[in-house]
Amino acid sequence: MCAMVWITMSDWMIDTLGVRKEYGTQVALAGLDLQVRRGEIIGLLGPNGAGKSTLVKVLTTLIAPTAGVAKVAGFDVVRSPMEVRKRIGYVPENGTVFEALTGDEFLKMVIDLKGLDSKDAYAQIEELAETFEIAPALKDQLNKYSKGMRRKALIVAAFVGNPDVLILDEPADGLDPHACARFKRMLRDLAAQGTTIVLCSHDLDLVEKTCDQICVLAGGVLVAVGTISNVVREAREQTLEDAFLRLTENNSRTHELA
Repeated sequence: MCAMVWITMSDWMIDTLGVRKEYGTQVALAGLDLQVRRGEIIGLLGPNGAGKSTLVKVLTTLIAPTAGVAKVAGFDVVRSPMEVRKRIGYVPENGTVFEALTGDEFLKMVIDLKGLDSKDAYAQIEELAETFEIAPALKDQLNKYSKGMRRKALIVAAFVGNPDVLILDEPADGLDPHACARFKRMLRDLAAQGTTIVLCSHDLDLVEKTCDQICVLAGGVLVAVGTISNVVREAREQTLEDAFLRLTENNSRTHELA
């Protein structure tokens, strides 16, 4: 008699099956399957209109898929959106802040919305604000912040509470080189501690220096998944940039790479 072997997917922190999103007659995602392990950093790449932002919005419960199933940290984004939100940190591409608030007030609001222990959360905010050099500006209204400072405030808000999953959409946009270097180191440290990170970016240098895996979208279809070296090799190119250009010029078939 053969023994039954149970395979657990508990390490899948992002797990999508057949995720499709339609806007009228426009198909933004055409049945996407993607799994990301605990403690992994995956780069989400694609040209404008590829479906990246739509996937990010599905994973962050901002929109529901037309079909298919998406789970984040083990919870269905449609059936249990509040449980998903408790476990994620999110930096949106065009993140808005409440400009009438001070930095302190904005971050306090985030703490309250996440239902975090105030004492621990404030201590973490102080540390993060020092790391990203916005501590002196926390008493200022957000409408006085530069683009880079607003980005830093959004990053601090996403990181506070040590979420299981970070979903970052162009997070380094507007960061100065020193802040960007600290940001890269922090992502690697968080991943080493078990945080799963989805990094959506056009910055291929950032992706190459931080990501364990990448997935490439084109026309709502997943055209490549794997390590950077494997994706580049399978595309028969020498660089990630050239591989990206080749893969997104022709999205007629899906590549499943080890």
